[in-house]
Amino acid sequence: MFQTWRLAVVLRPDGVLVRNSWRDRFLPWDEIRGIDRESGRIQRVSFLMTDGRVVPCDAMRGWASADEPHAKALVEAVNARLAAQEQQAG
Repeated sequence: MFQTWRLAVVLRPDGVLVRNSWRDRFLPWDEIRGIDRESGRIQRVSFLMTDGRVVPCDAMRGWASADEPHAKALVEAVNARLAAQEQQAG
């Protein structure tokens, strides 16, 4: 038996694909309220949903602080997309 880890966070025009260890999740942009990044020695990134759910990103969990630019870039890209969406809405 072979098992591969295919952890990823893919930003798409229609939403975000989060590929976690055991389950893929597709998050439409209009259901994402924000993104949270716990910085420090260990990185942890999660999506905050409008219904109160918190969807962790395994690809961004447990990264050493030396890899902080990856988590920071993801947070900045998501925040920019959410801000643009908010501007378009009104």
